[in-house]
Amino acid sequence: MYDFFVYRLRRHFDGCEVIWILERQITCGQATGKYLPMEIFETREEAEAERNRLNSKYGLDQLGI
Repeated sequence: MYDFFVYRLRRHFDGCEVIWILERQITCGQATGKYLPMEIFETREEAEAERNRLNSKYGLDQLGI
């Protein structure tokens, strides 16, 4: 089973428009260090808010809060 913990944003421009891809990092097993796409956003602000929420949630879970 994988343990996900780090979330990052990747900007993708297809020639017409920009989309923001929220990805999560795999932290165990052979795939350690790779990122998996998780969700797509149209605006950077929405993507950043979700990334920050998920990273904060993970941090609090690790502290047992």
